[in-house]
Amino acid sequence: MLQKDTASILIVEDEQSARILMGRIAERHSNKIYHATNGLEGLEIYKKYKPDIIITDIKMHGMDGLAMIQKIEDLGLKKPIVILATAYSEAEYFIRAIELKVDHLLIKPLEAEVLDEKIEKSITILQNSNENKKLKLLLELQTKKISTIFNFQSNIVILTNGNEIKDANQAFLDFFGFKNINEFNTIHKSIQEFFISGDGFLKYDTEEISMIKKVIAQNDIEHLVKIYDKKRESERIFVLKAAIYPEEDELYIVSLTDISDIEKNRKLLRALSTTDKLTKIFNKFKFDEILTLEISRCKRYKTPLSILMFDIDLFETINDSHGSNAGDQLLKELTNIVKPLIRTSDSFARWSNDEFAIILPNTTLESAVVLAEKIRELVENHSFKAGNKITISTGS
Repeated sequence: MLQKDTASILIVEDEQSARILMGRIAERHSNKIYHATNGLEGLEIYKKYKPDIIITDIKMHGMDGLAMIQKIEDLGLKKPIVILATAYSEAEYFIRAIELKVDHLLIKPLEAEVLDEKIEKSITILQNSNENKKLKLLLELQTKKISTIFNFQSNIVILTNGNEIKDANQAFLDFFGFKNINEFNTIHKSIQEFFISGDGFLKYDTEEISMIKKVIAQNDIEHLVKIYDKKRESERIFVLKAAIYPEEDELYIVSLTDISDIEKNRKLLRALSTTDKLTKIFNKFKFDEILTLEISRCKRYKTPLSILMFDIDLFETINDSHGSNAGDQLLKELTNIVKPLIRTSDSFARWSNDEFAIILPNTTLESAVVLAEKIRELVENHSFKAGNKITISTGS
């Protein structure tokens, strides 16, 4: 154990339980412990006492840990050894941490043994009077830190100069099935080779550097890419983000975050909000949305637009005689026999209980009347499972 008067330590943490834990561990190594509940308090203590080591959380009220470290640097004060503790895994925080040259990164919930080890290592650095050894150790820690940050990420993270990949995390190697970066670069020139084209997805660019610069310039836009996952044998959707690597103008950090499950849920919710639960055709909400668009289109291009509506005659009588289940079955059966008459450009919707509506773009009134008659005859001649003869009333 090193001498307790070797280094002073500042703990900046807004959670009392975490602050107490950090304090108990720090007391094993130092008699000079200072406490702060946010970055503002921590900054004032640092300006007054200049502690050698700072152990800080990222997110705190008032001023976060990274902002505090940045302020210390801006003020030109002696740079402390920084141990950063966080429960967050967003790439933004890690990029900022790299920019500020944070010495150690710990993931919450904290493990006492790990924090103890980091403090001891930090004090060892302070005690090392040999500048060459110190620089070498700092370089090793920096390399290990970057590797830890990369491999902690569950999303794919790569470093590239736009011509080839210089480094990547384990998630990248696991997903694409390579043992190392050299193996990837021997076979492939660009990660774009794996992109699947499609509407709404980032397009392949002959020069990867152009694609990266475009993403950086449009950082407020969600750039989506689609890549085939050999292990799952399915297409996966990723959000692609890029940034210039700190202090390296010709090196870029690119991350791919898998949102396939989120996108799948989005589509499901979208379908549920626009589809009639019983008949599986559009509901009135979706009908109104499409109608607004079609009216705008027909006015702009001066094309015909028709709307056909029909309802089931004496539907309430069927419900009263055979029950609501029979009525539901009838609605589903009627929908299924009418569907083949609907063009892909048309929109078929359940308007209300037993009322249906069809939007017919580029269709004259005469053509709509012809379709209405076809549907009327089809329904009248169909043998429904309920056994009743069913007729409808139409209008267009």
